[in-house]
Amino acid sequence: MNINTAISELLRTILDKEWHAAYEMHNRFRLSALEIYEAIAVLQQLGIVERQGTNVRLSERLEERHLSIMNRLSKTYRPPQLEVYIPKPLTTRNNQVS
Repeated sequence: MNINTAISELLRTILDKEWHAAYEMHNRFRLSALEIYEAIAVLQQLGIVERQGTNVRLSERLEERHLSIMNRLSKTYRPPQLEVYIPKPLTTRNNQVS
């Protein structure tokens, strides 16, 4: 799993503003210890999360810029393999409007 996905899953989990154990991320999303550590480190450096030992939660001092960053980090990205895929339409137009 890439770091963007790990951050996105972490943010979804801690949106309730409660303390969550880092191990919970491993159980729920099968993230490795390194992925969890990197996601928490990025969010902590940005001032979005607070950490106490192995527990993490949303910071109580979030500002508008933090919310903007969270919104950007929460978005998922389209895999490059899908850029070349052109889906067939589910329906066809048999009736033309005149």
